[in-house]
Amino acid sequence: MGDKKQMKVFLVEPRGSGGMIHYAYQMCTAMAKQGADVSLVTSSEYELEDFPHNFQVVKLMELWSRTDDPLSGQFRKNTVMKMIRGVRRGLRGIRWFIEWVRLTQYLLKTRPDVIHLEQHNSRWRDYFMPA
Repeated sequence: MGDKKQMKVFLVEPRGSGGMIHYAYQMCTAMAKQGADVSLVTSSEYELEDFPHNFQVVKLMELWSRTDDPLSGQFRKNTVMKMIRGVRRGLRGIRWFIEWVRLTQYLLKTRPDVIHLEQHNSRWRDYFMPA
């Protein structure tokens, strides 16, 4: 009989830190133990680098850090800070869009059998998700 093809699974978690990356790590570990060829596509700020891996980690996405925000309690205090927040949100939206274009190009190039997307909270998501 012929060889059984190993399923190529990509799990996408845009944030490389926090609780969801721990979930993604455990999910990838379990799928790889079952024989899948697993890749975790995540942020360049992947916090579990020192953990043992039986899967590939692709540090592709360059998003902003959720914890590195020195202005976070200041935005509600005055009009100037609210304007700064609006500009920052706009720039982050552009950056997010660019990163998802890069991700889409990468996924089209590598052609995994399964793509599992973790948190995906954006109004732009429908442009990247086929029906």
